[in-house]
Amino acid sequence: MIPEFEVIVPACGKGKRFEASIPKQFASVEDVPILIHTLRQFAGIKELYGAVVVCDQEYKTYVESLLRKYNISYVKKVVTGGERRQDTVYNALRYLTLKKIVVIHDAVRPCVTKDIIIKGIEYAEEFGASCAALPATQTIGKVKDGFIVENLERNLCWVLHTPQVFKYGVLINSYEKAHKEHFVATDDTQVVLHYSGQKIKIYKSNEENIKITYKRDIDAIAAYFKKTNS
Repeated sequence: MIPEFEVIVPACGKGKRFEASIPKQFASVEDVPILIHTLRQFAGIKELYGAVVVCDQEYKTYVESLLRKYNISYVKKVVTGGERRQDTVYNALRYLTLKKIVVIHDAVRPCVTKDIIIKGIEYAEEFGASCAALPATQTIGKVKDGFIVENLERNLCWVLHTPQVFKYGVLINSYEKAHKEHFVATDDTQVVLHYSGQKIKIYKSNEENIKITYKRDIDAIAAYFKKTNS
């Protein structure tokens, strides 16, 4: 049995590479916004205590209306995000109430499975932190000023996904330090690794758990839902 947990869903940003009139998290697949598809993946997990959705101020009322329309009742708060990802997550942390296990999952990864979510929670409870990922399948080069400076060992490289799951104490302490020092990170594991001695358990994500970046990704998402719902 997994422990009770809370979820932070960052749903900020304009998604410039998506090239649409609305942010990608609000684009629809099968007439349902991507954000709602993502939130539905957590519904039905009985240990879910609650969630905080973080969005840009201009979309706050809209997100609240979507939650009502699709009856996503486990979301306890919709809050405004910050300038960068770590500012957004830090804002959300202040609105959690259980403060035990925290799952952070991108709003634009709607194809995560419940098994992957639960496995991440189990690993975080056991080890203190976890991250879903896929092993790298191609050679990865480290580049500086437009030139390869190093080839990384492929068998040591993983492509990080969300969910990323942490014990609350580790996460909040790391984020408070990052906030004070204006540390810039691209994801939550980076903040925790930089400011704590916490090891992060890596585990295999599902292949379909892609982060929507371009319009063409919508086709892959639509095909996935068509297959799983048939």
